[in-house]
Amino acid sequence: MDRQQHPLESLLDEAIKCAKDGKLSVGDLLSAYGTRGFGPVIATLALITILIGAIPFLPMVIAAVILLMSVQLLFGKKQPWVPGAIAQRSIDVDHAKNVRDKSAKWLRRVDRLVKPRLEWAAGGVAQWFAAFCVSALALVMGAPPLEAIPFAVDVPALPILIFGIGLTARDGLFMLVGFAFSAIAAYLCWLWLSQPEGGSESASLVISMVA
Repeated sequence: MDRQQHPLESLLDEAIKCAKDGKLSVGDLLSAYGTRGFGPVIATLALITILIGAIPFLPMVIAAVILLMSVQLLFGKKQPWVPGAIAQRSIDVDHAKNVRDKSAKWLRRVDRLVKPRLEWAAGGVAQWFAAFCVSALALVMGAPPLEAIPFAVDVPALPILIFGIGLTARDGLFMLVGFAFSAIAAYLCWLWLSQPEGGSESASLVISMVA
């Protein structure tokens, strides 16, 4: 697949090619994306969470990795780094292929929309605030009770995905959408605290609108 024409759709293809022994690890993701920074790693991990997040404990592990990425971004690091123990964390490559197949059509549409624009919203201070939002969202996504609520992990994962796309493509419009969805996620989390059933129904509605 042409990475220039399909930069987002090709992300998982590149990662899968780096998989070893039927497993796709965090280290494989870093190897696949090379020097392209934090955006591709964050976007891929969020996408995996949304599509196969029902696997027990997977959202917590992915949230920890995303948090590590976003904290590094907060402190101005240019390239992501993870310790060896986290780099070895993996999923079956068949799960990754399933995510790729389920997301291909959607990512193809997104590829036609994204482009470098609104530089003021894609870098500098805006990028720092985006990293702060991703950190907060990752903390929410990794909270153990969230796995028990239908669609709950998808709510913080969605704005994380949008931020990851914005960072990957340096698209300020997607970054602004990420801020908007972060506010929606915060509201839904408040709903869960006050009335869990209402929060779950609202989460289902938000996810279905963007699916």
